[in-house]
Amino acid sequence: MPYCVVPANSYGIINEIDFNSVQFLTGGQASCTVVWVLIDTDAGQQVAMAHVLSANLNDGYNGNPVDAGVCEERLAGFWDNYLAQANKGNIRFFTGQNPGNSTENATQAIKNALNANDNPGDYNNPQAAAAEYAVAADGQLVLNGAPSWAQAKNAVLGLSEDPQVRTNITLAMAIGMDGNTLHANTSLVAGIENVDVP
Repeated sequence: MPYCVVPANSYGIINEIDFNSVQFLTGGQASCTVVWVLIDTDAGQQVAMAHVLSANLNDGYNGNPVDAGVCEERLAGFWDNYLAQANKGNIRFFTGQNPGNSTENATQAIKNALNANDNPGDYNNPQAAAAEYAVAADGQLVLNGAPSWAQAKNAVLGLSEDPQVRTNITLAMAIGMDGNTLHANTSLVAGIENVDVP
């Protein structure tokens, strides 16, 4: 089955035409926060999903969520193109295998930014997930039958023969993409948004 593979510190999108055939796949999730969002566009509906390194949305000095402006900046294109225009009811939060205070703070930082932005609607309760899982385009968790993160890494490595790109893929699939700002997953390698993972 094809998957939109979302390494840590990145986000991916699925267009409406692929809603029934492509799922999101993420892994290596301990205290990270995964956020799924549905929006309407001129070209139809789109879903996006981000794997947020919770520490990036925590103020390291006092253990609180970062302020709304910093949160928006660090969510980058995921904020600008998806969260900023979403109804809160069309946003879902998933926690990993070992959620903690940093996970709660990251979720609260996003909520604070949405509240400051006056997004309409009511929040869904965060859902507990696992270390590795898929998310269907409709936002439903797929805990059984999803490929492993190791399988996903091999599939993504198969998208490029460039040694530098392959090194970047290996790092991103192990520890996430670099920096404290979310990257589009397609900036890692072309085809990652629709790759067959056996």
